[in-house]
Amino acid sequence: MGRGSRVLNSLSNVVDALNTIRNHASVAHPNENLLDEAEAMLMVNVTRTLFHYINAKV
Repeated sequence: MGRGSRVLNSLSNVVDALNTIRNHASVAHPNENLLDEAEAMLMVNVTRTLFHYINAKV
């Protein structure tokens, strides 16, 4: 597996893990506990980076 594939796979794993957190700690679903700003921004930035990478490749 090449470096690009490893990075893409790693980023998708991060998004998957953060998505689980988002489902249980955001306003996407009713919850009492919300993500802290730092974790919310991490989710946004990792997802944005992943989309920029995919867009550059296609």
